[in-house]
Amino acid sequence: TCWYHGWTYQWADGTLCDILTDPSSKLIGTRALKTYPVQEAKGMVFVFLGDVAAGAQPPALATDLPPGFLDPDRAAYGIRRLVKANWRLGAENGFDTTHIFIHKDSPFITGRDSALPLGFASAGTLQLDLREDPAASRGVVDCMAQHYRPLFEATLDGQTVLRTRAPTGKHNTIHTISLWMPGILSVENHPEADMVQYEFYTPHDADHHMYYQVIEKSGVTDAAQEAAFRAECESLHEPLALRGINDDDLWAREAMQGFYADDWGWLEEQLFEQDRNLLEWRRLASRCQRGIQTLAHVQGGA
Repeated sequence: TCWYHGWTYQWADGTLCDILTDPSSKLIGTRALKTYPVQEAKGMVFVFLGDVAAGAQPPALATDLPPGFLDPDRAAYGIRRLVKANWRLGAENGFDTTHIFIHKDSPFITGRDSALPLGFASAGTLQLDLREDPAASRGVVDCMAQHYRPLFEATLDGQTVLRTRAPTGKHNTIHTISLWMPGILSVENHPEADMVQYEFYTPHDADHHMYYQVIEKSGVTDAAQEAAFRAECESLHEPLALRGINDDDLWAREAMQGFYADDWGWLEEQLFEQDRNLLEWRRLASRCQRGIQTLAHVQGGA
């Protein structure tokens, strides 16, 4: 029911079924709001905005989420923020192997005995794991522990100019990242060894995306464990990881938006060896996408 004039719509199909301020109105039954299939999981509401044929059901939610996200023994904690950048910049920022350089001064490192390298050098042939089964999650998996040599020192002309903490403390470095359709990053072993951080880059319009940051912890099977996990996230992981690290990413995406805004940036960008995972993601997204959605479609105009 609308708070202003009392127009009331059916949940199932959006039909205007009553008007509380004029029950005899001729408009009743002649107007409708656009509706979408929804499903709640892990404290989040997932809305399917794609096309569904009459009488058909949307694809199973699990096929549009990273593997393991819906596991029953995982508890989830998250925040969301609106970012002034196209969603693609968000997805590629998170999956970009050497973007880790922008986190070199992060409080995540200084506030705990954690290790984040300055970058990653190639360690032989890069073998990415491509998942394209249409009945399962589809994405690109990059096992960083196998494919790269982490760099904890940076040199210029043979002189060390930067140095960061090596992985000698309790908290080891990230070992696997992956990017899944329709635009969800998975960072394993982060911010703790028994946790995974997920990042959803949900398009808002051409120049903005809603950024959902979710941490899941395995082995949470009762209310007491879930409460302890939430308290740990509120006191430690949100300030140091979700904000301490990812504030750098928000700044980077918004700084790049101007370069890519008119689409010329995608032609003029300079790529190098470590961007192969981004290229594989772009190819997979092109092969597996279900269509190009316009703003008019989302607003009910198509």
